[in-house]
Amino acid sequence: MLNITKNTVVTLDFQLKNDQGELIDSSAQTGPMVYIQGTEDVLQGIEDAVEGLTVLDKVDVTINPEDAYGQYESESLSTVPKSAFDGIEIEVGMQLQEETSDGPILVTIKEINEDQVMVDTNHPLAGQKLMFSLQVTSLRDATADELAHGHVHGPHGHEH
Repeated sequence: MLNITKNTVVTLDFQLKNDQGELIDSSAQTGPMVYIQGTEDVLQGIEDAVEGLTVLDKVDVTINPEDAYGQYESESLSTVPKSAFDGIEIEVGMQLQEETSDGPILVTIKEINEDQVMVDTNHPLAGQKLMFSLQVTSLRDATADELAHGHVHGPHGHEH
């Protein structure tokens, strides 16, 4: 029987809740979590929690903000001219991807005024304690091609 070790393709059903018990995400909503163990494709706390498990095993894990998406930083709020969004119908809560010199970042619209827009570049889950309920649904060894590319290919993985 295969156990989760480095270079195992892991498929997990999951539920993610915040520390108030509110459901944030689940495999029922977005599909299973599929990754290669040891490639840092998922939070380290998840990899640590499932190491050694096998199919049908279940585990609950709580991950603190500093081990997930960091603390919420008020310095990540800024005001930009509304004209920066010309041609885009924006609304409060909307998330957009912005290209930066460090790569893409997610920007959340927090407030819209007459000529200014307050944006937040914190990760949407920054500052939150994350509580995962995980169940291993399938395991297999990663292929040489997957290991070379650093991600899963095929169903629920990356397609080339």
